[in-house]
Amino acid sequence: MAIRKIIKYPAPSLRAICAPVEFGDNGFRDNWFFKTDFLEHLQDLKDTLAATPDGLAIASNQIRADGWQVFVVRQPSALPEVIINPHWYPGSDTATVSIEGCLSMPGVNARVARKDAVKLEYYDIYGLKLGVRVDGMDAKIVQHEVDHLDGKLIFDYLPKRLQIQARANAIRDRKAGR
Repeated sequence: MAIRKIIKYPAPSLRAICAPVEFGDNGFRDNWFFKTDFLEHLQDLKDTLAATPDGLAIASNQIRADGWQVFVVRQPSALPEVIINPHWYPGSDTATVSIEGCLSMPGVNARVARKDAVKLEYYDIYGLKLGVRVDGMDAKIVQHEVDHLDGKLIFDYLPKRLQIQARANAIRDRKAGR
């Protein structure tokens, strides 16, 4: 497998909604589990994240234009390493604003309000539907990565004036090769 180049803003794939992974009636025995391109993509996600020292997680569409609903998380974490077809629900009524960055937008930081705890439903690589409650940084990771899979970026949390400025800076930096 390979370390892939991280797709940078303003690439259109970062705004695309990723396709769900379909397991079939027999879970891992059908469809995806034995398909080489999906398994290779999972390994590429792991390899790319491992080669990115400041990354906590990476979503499929950050390395593949036609990504799937999957992201990987740097270990150790309370989250599993591979999360497929994720959906989250608020696990608390409180949210905390913190500064977030993004591998696809180097140099861009945004103040983002995220729920302090979430209930995550997802599938593992065997097609088993699982659920877990996470809080703190793991809850923020889930919300950030699911945003990616849904085509949403941290720009979207900024006030309009700052969105315009941040987008212009990101485009300028990309053209400059940063």
